[in-house]
Amino acid sequence: ALVARAPDGKLAKLVAEANDEPSAKLLHQAADAGDTEAEEIIRTAGRYLGAGLTNLVNIFNPAMIVIGGSLRLMGEPYLGEARRVVEADAFRQHYGDLSIVEAELGDESPCVGAALVAKDR
Repeated sequence: ALVARAPDGKLAKLVAEANDEPSAKLLHQAADAGDTEAEEIIRTAGRYLGAGLTNLVNIFNPAMIVIGGSLRLMGEPYLGEARRVVEADAFRQHYGDLSIVEAELGDESPCVGAALVAKDR
């Protein structure tokens, strides 16, 4: 929708240069290049992530949530926004017991997890 709305914008130019469809990676690049609409889209996605995490926190009261996947690379506009939503909306006691962290193995986490499952079987 952003590409259609702003055909001369940063995201549209990145999509054209890549000769590809819009993606989260290109959206992130546009935001890093100063596209405020792209950054707001990322912040909105972070708020939705935060709402989902809040539900998990309120239902299960986990001690830790580990965030993996490539979207975590969007950094503060995405993860920071998600953390703010959880802090604002989760039950106080549950939030006080919670750590939200990025996967230590980064992009290798799924591969390592799959290998460990295969090894155990």
